Amino acid sequence: MASWNVTWRTPIRDAQTPYVVVLTRLGDQDDILIPGGFAGPPSGEGLAVGAPVVAVFRDIEVGAEDAPLTLLDWRLADSEVKS
Repeated sequence: MASWNVTWRTPIRDAQTPYVVVLTRLGDQDDILIPGGFAGPPSGEGLAVGAPVVAVFRDIEVGAEDAPLTLLDWRLADSEVKS
């Protein structure tokens, strides 16, 4: 993990806050940063620069007639996957 930010206010109507945005460097090519959400506490508790993370994917519904969106989240590598 390269960086993270806890967002407390957002202009997006009905968005749940706080939420965490994470920037992660790829292990095979560390000049690439990939943003994503955080599959952990919305306070960002437990995050640290350099912490190993694992990609997980989350489907969200955006509307009754639209197909769901799949979002990238990062979780700490040593934490359990929650279903």
